[in-house]
Amino acid sequence: MGRHGQGSSVRAFFITTSTNETHKHHESFASIPGNEIGCYVYNYRLKPKAELVAGLDAEVYAAAKAFSPDLIVYIGACGGNTPSIEGFKRLREIAPTVHFCSDAADDPWWPWLLAYDKAGSFDLQVALDGTHDWPLANTQLTALTVVDPARFPPPMPHEARGTKQHESRAIPHSAPMICWVAFSNFERTL
Repeated sequence: MGRHGQGSSVRAFFITTSTNETHKHHESFASIPGNEIGCYVYNYRLKPKAELVAGLDAEVYAAAKAFSPDLIVYIGACGGNTPSIEGFKRLREIAPTVHFCSDAADDPWWPWLLAYDKAGSFDLQVALDGTHDWPLANTQLTALTVVDPARFPPPMPHEARGTKQHESRAIPHSAPMICWVAFSNFERTL
């Protein structure tokens, strides 16, 4: 149950870049009945400067605190203007934090992942590219990207799918929910 006494619903606050792939994570989470989302979208394309990072940290913290989430999820970039390692660590005062990294197997991310881990910036880091070939594979979580099932047609029996290979790749509607339930259960154990 979320902290706000709404049955099994969870309030999650997402901190994301403005890139075109980050929305699928909070859309998937919101597709579970009862869940609520809040988002803070920032511009990572700016060159990092101490005053920009400090301002970003303060804005993110204030927005997260105002939303009062059960869980904070970061989906960011490995460079540019990003919240600081200490800023992420401070967010843990508000709620448990999770870092979703869609490219954890790509070595440009590795210094960031290791620095976050060393500083204790997140309660959990998740490699969403499904590979165990990343530096924290033995201590963190490897999964596949969750998606809102509404983006896909409903599953159909195999014999009704036709002969085209791409038509046989329907994703069961329960797959994203199973992943989010796993994250929700993790959050409840913190």
